[in-house]
Amino acid sequence: MKALFGKLMGAPNVHMKKMELFNGGVKEAIAEAKAKKTVFVVIVTGPSTDEATEKLDEVLKDAEIISRFASMVCIRLETGSSTCSQFAAIYPVIIVPSVYFIDSSSGVDIEITGGVITKESLLGSFSKVSDKMTGSVKETEKKEETETVKAQEPQQSSSSPSSSLQERVERAKMLVEQRKAEK
Repeated sequence: MKALFGKLMGAPNVHMKKMELFNGGVKEAIAEAKAKKTVFVVIVTGPSTDEATEKLDEVLKDAEIISRFASMVCIRLETGSSTCSQFAAIYPVIIVPSVYFIDSSSGVDIEITGGVITKESLLGSFSKVSDKMTGSVKETEKKEETETVKAQEPQQSSSSPSSSLQERVERAKMLVEQRKAEK
C-alpha cells in the first residue's frame, strides 16, 4: 500500500481521492469531531470565482493534503452564508480563504492559516497542529490525574468561565437571530 501511495505521490495530477467534507451543519460536525476525539477543521472560502479560493481548491486536491485531513472532521463554509456568519461570531474571519484547526474537546483554535494558502503553508499548519495536540493530550492526561486526586478531596462547587465549542456555537446562532430580528 505504501509503495502504491508513493507512486501516486510521484505521479503528476493523480489524486488518491477527493477530500471528504462533513455533510451536515456545524453543530453536527462538532459532535462528530468530539466523538472521534479529533480536530475540527473549518475551511472558509470566498466565491468560486475568487482567485485565492481557486488556488486553495487546487491545494485541497493534493493527495498528501487529503491524507492529512482524513483523520479530521472538516466542514467548508462560504463567506456571506448564514452558517459562516454564525462561525464568524465566535472565531473572527479576517482573511478569506482561511483554514481553522480547532480542538474539538475545548473549542480552542489551535492554528489558523489564511490568504493565499499553499501546500507548504498547510503542511506547516498540520505540523503545528500535531505538535499542539500532542502537548494537549499530555496536558489532558495531567489534568485527569489532578482531577482524580481532587476527587478524593472534599468538593466545592465552581463553574468554569470557559464555554465549550457547542455552547459558543449556540450563542452565535442566538446572536445571528437577534440581529435578523433587529432588521
